[in-house]
Order: sequence, then structure tokens, then C-alpha cells
Amino acid sequence: MHRPLSSQRIVRREQDRQRIVRLLWLYFVFLLIEGALRKWVFPSLSNPLLVVRDPVAAAIIYFASRDGFLPVGGSLRGLKFLAIAFVALATLQLAIGVPVLVLLFGLRTYFLHPPLIFIMATVLSAKDVRRFVIAVTVCALPMALLMAQQFGSSPNAWINLGAGQGGVQILTSLGKIRPAGTFSFVSGPIQYFSMAFACLIALHFSRTHIAKLLVLGGWGSVMLAASVSGSRSLVAGLMPVALTAVAAFFIRPRLVGGTFRMAATGVAVATVVWTFAVVREGVDIFNMRMEDSGGTTEMLSRSGTSYDLAASAWTSAPLLGVGLGIGTNAVSALLGLAPFHVGETEWMRVIYEAGPVLGLAYLLWRLWLIVELGRWSVRAAAIGNLLPITLLGACASTLAVGQWGQPTSLGFAVWVAGLSLAAARVSMVHAARVQHEQAGYLRSTRVRLATV
Repeated sequence: MHRPLSSQRIVRREQDRQRIVRLLWLYFVFLLIEGALRKWVFPSLSNPLLVVRDPVAAAIIYFASRDGFLPVGGSLRGLKFLAIAFVALATLQLAIGVPVLVLLFGLRTYFLHPPLIFIMATVLSAKDVRRFVIAVTVCALPMALLMAQQFGSSPNAWINLGAGQGGVQILTSLGKIRPAGTFSFVSGPIQYFSMAFACLIALHFSRTHIAKLLVLGGWGSVMLAASVSGSRSLVAGLMPVALTAVAAFFIRPRLVGGTFRMAATGVAVATVVWTFAVVREGVDIFNMRMEDSGGTTEMLSRSGTSYDLAASAWTSAPLLGVGLGIGTNAVSALLGLAPFHVGETEWMRVIYEAGPVLGLAYLLWRLWLIVELGRWSVRAAAIGNLLPITLLGACASTLAVGQWGQPTSLGFAVWVAGLSLAAARVSMVHAARVQHEQAGYLRSTRVRLATV
């Protein structure tokens, strides 16, 4: 039987929890400004700044482990077993000549950041989750405005610099670049606005008071960013979020009533946003790019090819792999190798780096994590909280096939999944508390009636 905590221990534990939350805020801020530091502030330190969040992640794991906030769940336990196996694999790869720095970077990619998913679920309170949701929604407007300015500027303008000295952004049609906002490349906005869209939908169904200007600004931000992005992936990334919201309406039908208010708000904002010339120009260029590239047919064909390449990698990769981390672009630059030299898809990279057995095991763990998030999200949606399931829509693709060798993609995969799991947990805690209070009220009522 557990002893009740003393008031002093309760205060100390809350202080420990708040310290980890502050570190999570620092991680989130670095995730947003890491690209700005690399391309505008310290271009000569572009490569070292790739790992600017690593010390923060290490500090979070250290304090969580020391203070009792590192959970012991099935998914995290599976990750621990994989970590032990990968360390043994790295030892064998070191013996066959893979450089130690490459292996350390590889182990960092696989195991340093994912534990934050479970720590976030343990330490974030309902108030913390709400603050992060509002921060994401508030930051969406300046991010979208910055992207619009980048879209309207020359590809050679300083605002369109890429990471590192002499870096450039990817071009779309008619000589326009794909704006990256504060991130290094357009992959950042793709994942950021999926997360922002998920938060925006959840805010519509929040039981707490939300400023209408915040919601209106969020809708305008998502529409503006999608219009000027020149990226099919950004637009496609919004669709799973919308689909998970639709699924939530089937889980809890009473939410459908709020859908009409949300749709009316979206239509009203779209009408206003369409009056901006930069939006109309962005949509025209996006449509042109869709036509030139083959549209959705080409995207589906590319997805099918990715799975074929993964299957071929599983049969051709050496049993011990070619070296953990050796397929990441950071290591490729360090060793003077061509980018994506072991394959452009994530499943190819992981299987070639870790071998067909452990590589596949790690990929299956990532899929297992999606299933776990889905289970918690459905339970939260059943009691009226859409945030976990819409966030799952925003991160499921990144968890399954996202390129975790790229620090930004890894950061968003971890952050959005962690916020989804935290939101689901606080929903369950709140529901259990309400149920307990109701049960207590019924018991006290029966006692009073019995004494009449």
C-alpha cells in the first residue's frame, strides 16, 4: 500500500514537473527558430545547429528519469529493448569500420528524442496542453505572413536564404520559391501547419472560452500558408487531419452540430482571404504545378514506388546493416557522400542502416506507436475531446514514413505525438475525476435519503 505524499513532497514534485515543462517549452521554441538560426543568424554554424535541441532533450530525459516522470508503458518498454539491441549492433558495426561519430549520430536519431513523447504525456497538465495549443495557433499567423512575404520576394532575396552559407530554397513554378517561414526548408511549414490545423479544429469544440479572433486568425493562417506554399505535401498534410475529425464525429455524433459552425467560419474566412492578390497568385501557381507534375496520380504512384523500394531494401540490405546514421544527410555531408545515398525513403534508410531484422523491428515499433495513439485518441474523442485524434492525423504520416534523419521532421514527429498523448491522458484523468465526484454525490444522496 502506497503512503500518501507529504505536503512538502507534493510541492517538490510539482517543482520538478514544472522544470521539465519549462524545458519542453525551450524544445518547442528551438523547433520553431532552429531554421532561422541556421540560415539568418549563424549560417557558418548551420551544421552544429542541426543538433541544437539535443542537449535540451537529454536534460528532459535526465530530469524525468531522476524525478520519477519517466513512465513504464508498453511502447516505451519496446523502445528500451530496441535501444539495447541497437547499441549491440553499433558495437558490431564499429568493429567492421563504421566511424564512431557516425554511429553516435545514428543512435541519437533513433533513441534520443522519441522518449519525449511519453514524458510529455506524463508531465503536461490540462493547462499546459491548452497553452501549447494556443501558442501553436497564435504563431501560425506571423508564420503565414512571413511565408507570403517570402513568396512575393525574389528567390535571391536574403529572406529566402537556405540553411548554411550559399543555401537556397526549392523552386516551384514561374520562378517562385517554396517559402519555408522560419524553418530551413519547406518541410517545416508542411508539418507545422498540419499541427496548427489540428489545434484549430480542436479549439472549435473546446469547452473553454476561446477568443474568436484567435480562431479566425488561425483559419486565415492555414489558408494563406496553403495558398503560397507551392507544396502539394502541405495541402495533402491537411487532409488526414480533416479525416480524423470526421472520424471523431462518428465516434461522438453530438459533435456534428458544431461542424456547421466551423464550416461557416471557414467559408467566411476563405471569402476574405481570397481577396488578397498573393493568395490568388499562389493558387494559380499551385494549380500549374499540379498539372505539370501529374497531379494526384503522380503522388500516388510515388507512394507505391516507395513501398516497392522498401521491399527491395529488405531483401538486399546486409544483416548487420551498413552503419547507423550513415544514410542521414548530416553524416553524408560529414563523410563527403551524396545525399540519400542509401535511398530517399525513410524505410530504405532504416533498413539499410540497421539491417533487415532490427531495421524492420524499429519501423514496426513506429507503427505500433500509431496504433497506441489511435487507441487513446478514440477514447478521448468518445468523451468529446478532439485534440488527440486531430493531432494524430497531423503526425501519423511522419511517424510511419517521415524522414527522422532530418532533425525538423524528427522534432515534429515527437512533439505532435507527445502533445496528442498528453491531451488524451488529461482527458481520461478529467473524465475519471468527474465520474468519481458523481459517484460520491450519489453515495452521499443515498445516505441522506436513508436517514430521512
